[in-house]
Amino acid sequence: MQVKKNEIRALILSYALDEFEKNGFAGTQMRTIALQSQTSIGNIYRYFTNKDDLFDAVVQPVYIKISALIFDLYKNDPTSHAHISLVAHRVSQGIMEVYKKHGRELFVLIDKNKGSRYENFMKTVIKMVDERLKQEISFNDDPSQVLSFVISSGFVEGLFIVLRKYQDTAVAQKIIKQMILFYFDNIQERLELGA
Repeated sequence: MQVKKNEIRALILSYALDEFEKNGFAGTQMRTIALQSQTSIGNIYRYFTNKDDLFDAVVQPVYIKISALIFDLYKNDPTSHAHISLVAHRVSQGIMEVYKKHGRELFVLIDKNKGSRYENFMKTVIKMVDERLKQEISFNDDPSQVLSFVISSGFVEGLFIVLRKYQDTAVAQKIIKQMILFYFDNIQERLELGA
Protein backbone atom coordinates (compact mmCIF):
# COMPACT_ATOMS: atom_id res chain seq x y z
CA MET A 1 0.00 0.00 0.00
CA GLN A 2 2.90 2.39 0.75
CA VAL A 3 4.16 2.03 -2.84
CA LYS A 4 0.76 3.11 -4.13
CA LYS A 5 0.78 6.15 -1.82
CA ASN A 6 4.24 7.13 -3.03
CA GLU A 7 3.09 6.78 -6.65
CA ILE A 8 0.05 8.98 -6.05
CA ARG A 9 2.15 11.59 -4.25
CA ALA A 10 4.69 11.58 -7.09
CA LEU A 11 1.89 11.92 -9.66
CA ILE A 12 0.42 14.90 -7.79
CA LEU A 13 3.86 16.52 -7.57
CA SER A 14 4.45 15.99 -11.28
CA TYR A 15 1.22 17.71 -12.26
CA ALA A 16 1.75 20.40 -9.64
CA LEU A 17 5.15 21.17 -11.19
CA ASP A 18 3.49 21.45 -14.61
CA GLU A 19 0.86 23.84 -13.25
CA PHE A 20 3.26 25.97 -11.22
CA GLU A 21 5.55 26.19 -14.23
CA LYS A 22 2.68 27.24 -16.47
CA ASN A 23 0.69 29.53 -14.14
CA GLY A 24 3.00 30.41 -11.27
CA PHE A 25 2.15 29.96 -7.61
CA ALA A 26 -0.53 32.66 -7.56
CA GLY A 27 -2.28 31.41 -10.71
CA THR A 28 -2.32 27.71 -9.87
CA GLN A 29 -5.49 26.16 -8.51
CA MET A 30 -5.62 22.94 -6.54
CA ARG A 31 -8.69 21.75 -8.46
CA THR A 32 -6.73 21.99 -11.74
CA ILE A 33 -4.00 19.82 -10.29
CA ALA A 34 -6.66 17.37 -9.12
CA LEU A 35 -8.20 17.24 -12.60
CA GLN A 36 -4.84 16.81 -14.31
CA SER A 37 -3.69 14.09 -11.92
CA GLN A 38 -7.10 12.40 -12.06
CA THR A 39 -7.47 12.44 -8.31
CA SER A 40 -9.85 14.24 -5.98
CA ILE A 41 -9.05 17.49 -4.24
CA GLY A 42 -9.62 15.64 -0.98
CA ASN A 43 -6.96 13.14 -1.92
CA ILE A 44 -4.49 15.94 -2.66
CA TYR A 45 -5.20 17.35 0.81
CA ARG A 46 -4.33 13.98 2.32
CA TYR A 47 -0.80 14.46 1.02
CA PHE A 48 -0.44 18.24 1.21
CA THR A 49 -1.98 20.61 3.75
CA ASN A 50 -2.55 23.42 1.24
CA LYS A 51 -1.13 24.99 -1.92
CA ASP A 52 1.81 26.44 0.06
CA ASP A 53 2.71 22.96 1.28
CA LEU A 54 2.45 21.57 -2.25
CA PHE A 55 4.63 24.39 -3.64
CA ASP A 56 7.17 23.71 -0.88
CA ALA A 57 7.28 20.06 -1.86
CA VAL A 58 7.96 21.01 -5.49
CA VAL A 59 10.70 23.60 -4.88
CA GLN A 60 12.19 22.40 -1.57
CA PRO A 61 15.05 20.32 -3.04
CA VAL A 62 16.21 23.30 -5.10
CA TYR A 63 15.68 25.76 -2.26
CA ILE A 64 17.78 23.66 0.13
CA LYS A 65 20.63 23.29 -2.37
CA ILE A 66 20.70 26.96 -3.37
CA SER A 67 20.42 28.04 0.28
CA ALA A 68 23.41 25.85 1.19
CA LEU A 69 25.33 27.35 -1.72
CA ILE A 70 24.48 30.86 -0.55
CA PHE A 71 25.45 30.02 3.01
CA ASP A 72 28.83 28.72 1.83
CA LEU A 73 29.24 31.83 -0.30
CA TYR A 74 28.33 34.15 2.53
CA LYS A 75 30.47 32.70 5.28
CA ASN A 76 33.79 34.40 5.11
CA ASP A 77 36.89 32.78 6.51
CA PRO A 78 39.26 35.69 7.25
CA THR A 79 42.27 33.37 7.04
CA SER A 80 41.40 32.27 3.52
CA HIS A 81 40.30 35.00 1.13
CA ALA A 82 39.34 33.44 -2.17
CA HIS A 83 39.61 35.69 -5.19
CA ILE A 84 36.17 36.96 -6.19
CA SER A 85 36.46 35.21 -9.57
CA LEU A 86 36.87 31.90 -7.75
CA VAL A 87 33.87 32.68 -5.55
CA ALA A 88 31.80 33.55 -8.65
CA HIS A 89 32.94 30.34 -10.32
CA ARG A 90 31.86 28.29 -7.27
CA VAL A 91 28.46 30.00 -7.23
CA SER A 92 27.88 29.43 -10.93
CA GLN A 93 29.05 25.79 -10.71
CA GLY A 94 26.72 25.15 -7.78
CA ILE A 95 23.76 26.71 -9.56
CA MET A 96 24.68 24.76 -12.70
CA GLU A 97 24.60 21.48 -10.78
CA VAL A 98 21.17 22.33 -9.39
CA TYR A 99 20.03 23.29 -12.89
CA LYS A 100 21.18 19.95 -14.35
CA LYS A 101 19.15 17.97 -11.82
CA HIS A 102 16.21 20.28 -11.12
CA GLY A 103 16.05 22.86 -13.92
CA ARG A 104 12.27 23.16 -14.06
CA GLU A 105 11.95 23.41 -10.30
CA LEU A 106 14.73 26.01 -10.21
CA PHE A 107 12.88 28.28 -12.61
CA VAL A 108 9.59 27.78 -10.79
CA LEU A 109 11.40 28.89 -7.62
CA ILE A 110 12.98 31.90 -9.33
CA ASP A 111 10.30 33.01 -11.81
CA LYS A 112 6.97 31.63 -10.64
CA ASN A 113 7.06 32.37 -6.90
CA LYS A 114 4.79 35.44 -6.70
CA GLY A 115 2.47 35.11 -3.72
CA SER A 116 4.54 32.35 -2.10
CA ARG A 117 6.91 32.59 0.82
CA TYR A 118 9.75 32.40 -1.73
CA GLU A 119 8.77 35.65 -3.45
CA ASN A 120 11.98 37.43 -2.43
CA PHE A 121 14.31 34.52 -3.11
CA MET A 122 16.07 36.09 -6.11
CA LYS A 123 16.58 39.34 -4.18
CA THR A 124 18.10 37.31 -1.36
CA VAL A 125 20.53 35.58 -3.73
CA ILE A 126 21.57 38.94 -5.18
CA LYS A 127 21.97 40.44 -1.71
CA MET A 128 24.20 37.58 -0.57
CA VAL A 129 26.42 37.87 -3.67
CA ASP A 130 26.55 41.64 -3.09
CA GLU A 131 27.61 41.21 0.54
CA ARG A 132 30.35 38.79 -0.47
CA LEU A 133 31.53 41.09 -3.24
CA LYS A 134 31.83 43.93 -0.72
CA GLN A 135 33.92 41.65 1.52
CA GLU A 136 36.35 41.04 -1.32
CA ILE A 137 36.47 44.37 -3.17
CA SER A 138 36.89 47.97 -2.01
CA PHE A 139 34.18 50.34 -3.22
CA ASN A 140 35.54 53.41 -1.39
CA ASP A 141 34.59 55.80 -4.21
CA ASP A 142 30.96 54.68 -4.00
CA PRO A 143 29.84 55.23 -0.39
CA SER A 144 26.26 54.24 -1.23
CA GLN A 145 27.54 50.87 -2.55
CA VAL A 146 25.25 51.05 -5.60
CA LEU A 147 28.00 49.84 -7.94
CA SER A 148 28.50 46.67 -5.90
CA PHE A 149 24.77 45.94 -6.04
CA VAL A 150 24.64 46.61 -9.80
CA ILE A 151 27.51 44.19 -10.41
CA SER A 152 25.99 41.51 -8.17
CA SER A 153 22.54 41.91 -9.67
CA GLY A 154 23.89 41.81 -13.21
CA PHE A 155 25.90 38.68 -12.50
CA VAL A 156 23.07 36.74 -10.81
CA GLU A 157 20.43 37.82 -13.33
CA GLY A 158 22.88 37.00 -16.12
CA LEU A 159 23.41 33.47 -14.80
CA PHE A 160 19.70 32.78 -15.00
CA ILE A 161 19.33 34.42 -18.41
CA VAL A 162 22.02 32.09 -19.75
CA LEU A 163 20.42 29.03 -18.15
CA ARG A 164 17.01 29.97 -19.56
CA LYS A 165 18.42 30.40 -23.05
CA TYR A 166 20.73 27.38 -23.38
CA GLN A 167 19.55 23.85 -22.75
CA ASP A 168 23.04 22.59 -23.61
CA THR A 169 24.88 22.85 -20.31
CA ALA A 170 28.31 22.86 -22.00
CA VAL A 171 27.39 26.00 -23.94
CA ALA A 172 25.89 27.59 -20.82
CA GLN A 173 29.04 26.83 -18.82
CA LYS A 174 31.24 28.39 -21.49
CA ILE A 175 29.18 31.59 -21.51
CA ILE A 176 29.08 31.71 -17.71
CA LYS A 177 32.89 31.43 -17.61
CA GLN A 178 33.03 34.39 -19.99
CA MET A 179 30.64 36.28 -17.71
CA ILE A 180 32.88 35.62 -14.72
CA LEU A 181 35.83 37.05 -16.63
CA PHE A 182 33.75 40.03 -17.71
CA TYR A 183 32.40 40.81 -14.24
CA PHE A 184 35.24 39.83 -11.93
CA ASP A 185 38.61 39.42 -13.68
CA ASN A 186 40.91 42.13 -12.31
CA ILE A 187 37.88 43.95 -10.94
CA GLN A 188 39.77 45.83 -8.24
CA GLU A 189 42.29 47.16 -10.77
CA ARG A 190 39.53 48.12 -13.22
CA LEU A 191 37.66 49.97 -10.47
CA GLU A 192 40.81 51.84 -9.49
CA LEU A 193 41.46 52.83 -13.13
CA GLY A 194 37.95 54.23 -13.40
CA ALA A 195 38.35 56.36 -10.27
